[in-house]
Amino acid sequence: MIDRKELQQVLEVLSEGGWQHAHIVTPDFTLTLVTPTDGATQAAPPVPLAAITAEPVAAAASPVPQASAPAHLPPVAAPAPAGVSAAVDADVTVVTAPSIGVIWRSPKPGAPPFVEPGQVVAPDDTVCLLEVMKLFTPIKAEVAGRVAALHVDNGDMVQFGTPLLSIEAM
Repeated sequence: MIDRKELQQVLEVLSEGGWQHAHIVTPDFTLTLVTPTDGATQAAPPVPLAAITAEPVAAAASPVPQASAPAHLPPVAAPAPAGVSAAVDADVTVVTAPSIGVIWRSPKPGAPPFVEPGQVVAPDDTVCLLEVMKLFTPIKAEVAGRVAALHVDNGDMVQFGTPLLSIEAM
């Protein structure tokens, strides 16, 4: 299995070498890396690698524990279209994924979710966790209001900019 340091070295080599596409296959996983093209919109912030997808190999030898990742990788949730503002209207704010990763709606398996639709949140309230390479980052509401809708499910793989939930101003 490739470790974090080895993956970082691969990413550095690809970004320094001007590669636009790489497909890495190991006994444990398949990794496809794609860099932004010249046609990328300027509305989106620069991202060294615009998309990273990983697919498990059918005959994976060791099971992945549920606490750190789903047993299979679900389809990647679609990011918001380019140019879409984080605010749908003056009363609704959409919280989006700051990077690729897996969304976890509760602090640990079996625990209640951080938020549910209809729940009132404050700007510093954690609404979910984003897992990237077994590192968990709390995602904050960033605004006060009522959770209007959840746009992803527990364990969903998301990309940069994927809408996670909507918060309606009160």
